[in-house]
Amino acid sequence: MKVTTLVRKVKTKEKTTGIIYMRVFEKNKTDFRLATNLTVIPEYWDNKRQCYSETTPESEIPVALQKAFNNKISSAIKKLNENITSEGATPNWLKSQLNALGLSENKEFPQMKEDLKTIYLPQRPKKKGGRSLLDSFKQYLDESTFNDWHRQAQTSVMNRLQRYEKWISFRTSNPDYVLYLNEMDKEQVEDYASFMEHEHKINTMLHILNFTDSSI
Repeated sequence: MKVTTLVRKVKTKEKTTGIIYMRVFEKNKTDFRLATNLTVIPEYWDNKRQCYSETTPESEIPVALQKAFNNKISSAIKKLNENITSEGATPNWLKSQLNALGLSENKEFPQMKEDLKTIYLPQRPKKKGGRSLLDSFKQYLDESTFNDWHRQAQTSVMNRLQRYEKWISFRTSNPDYVLYLNEMDKEQVEDYASFMEHEHKINTMLHILNFTDSSI
């Protein structure tokens, strides 16, 4: 279990602002996040390094301020990870920790209030089992009447879903991974959309690693 940051973009009439969230995550167990009172310019934020990128123009943010902000973020992450325990890692725990660090909830964007009520809560674990997505899609193809063009298009979708399942299998180091229908929530659909956008790069990597099936 660890604490990291993520940035959510919020549009106002004047500009787009990035809200820094602190995220508590442990694979297959816990995933919740809470907004801080820190904001960033999204286009200059390095999500991987969790700081402003080295290419951030000084005309936008002076170097001294970049370093001070980056240090503030890294110090907060370090402190939170030092204090975290599996038993005590709850949204209320995170809220109290952020208050102690002077990073309490952002009050500048009241339009996010309803969204935050949901995002405070840990995600419920997904139930495994039931029908797989690919089996359901194959049944749809077998039992539907299509013209040749439509069948070809739908078969292409199923092949892409197969590649997506293989990508998750590789990403999670689980060769037996199966994508079930009851896993297709909003987050899963967004992940699939991201896969489609970057599939050409992903497939190149998987083929280099000899991970994909040549029949697909």
